Amino acid sequence: MAQKLINITRIIGDKTLRILESVCKVNGVIGVVIYGSISRGDYVNGLSDINIAIVASQEVDTRNLWSLLSGDPRISPLLLQLDKLKDICTKGDLLCHNIFKESLILCGDDRLKNLSIYYGPRVTSYTVAQAKNLALSTLSLAIEGYMQGDKNKALRNAYHSLRYTITYYSTRTIQKVPLKDSDMVNTCIRIAPSNLCKFFNEIRGMRNTLQQLRLAELETLLHILATSLKVTIPPISSIMLALRNLDNAKLIALRIKNIEEHKPYGNRAHYVLISSIPSKNRIVEVEVSWNGIVSVEEK
Repeated sequence: MAQKLINITRIIGDKTLRILESVCKVNGVIGVVIYGSISRGDYVNGLSDINIAIVASQEVDTRNLWSLLSGDPRISPLLLQLDKLKDICTKGDLLCHNIFKESLILCGDDRLKNLSIYYGPRVTSYTVAQAKNLALSTLSLAIEGYMQGDKNKALRNAYHSLRYTITYYSTRTIQKVPLKDSDMVNTCIRIAPSNLCKFFNEIRGMRNTLQQLRLAELETLLHILATSLKVTIPPISSIMLALRNLDNAKLIALRIKNIEEHKPYGNRAHYVLISSIPSKNRIVEVEVSWNGIVSVEEK
């Protein structure tokens, strides 16, 4: 623990460490856990967040808490009541794995430690379904980031969508949740298609050097995820065409919507776009399929 804290402090700096230690002393805080890429050793400066979970009682002093955390914009805090954390661990939520594995408990009383012992990380059918859903939602955020010209958002979410896809294979096949990138690679080689593993390493390299995700790589990502998750997803060009057909609308948000099951080929999906049409001063919700625009609704 001491060496991990030293390594983390080298990255975040003494000032941010003092902020997190001050959070430990806020009334109602039961514990503070540093998790995610910075704890796993996969942090990329300029791209990654400092993920912390604050486990608290009902009476936590939120005003003081948010005031302290505003001292470093890199901090991405998650506030959880103790009972809520117990519930998500019981379900098999991936967040529980992140909080109690490959993480650093900066401070925590016996209630947090006991919860980790008796309700610690487990793999359930919920875990498998969640990994698949998160792979699709982060894919949609990667496409959204690319369409908005936000290269960091596109690259960050492309990386996470592949991690969740490998997690999907792992939880479904061997009932384990890999967290470190090295564990992801080794697990992928053992149980997943070779093109997924090869592309994950490629995106890891791009992430580590902050390269820009290109359309060709985004299309490859979409194809690999669609094949791995057995979901038929329209090409990204269908989004571009839909926006052009709506007087060059600007994308605000995007999600992938599962429509219905088609055995043995899996699910069919549509895109749902929230877009602004500057020429008409309108914001619309647009559903897009392989065949083009399905519906347009005023927002």
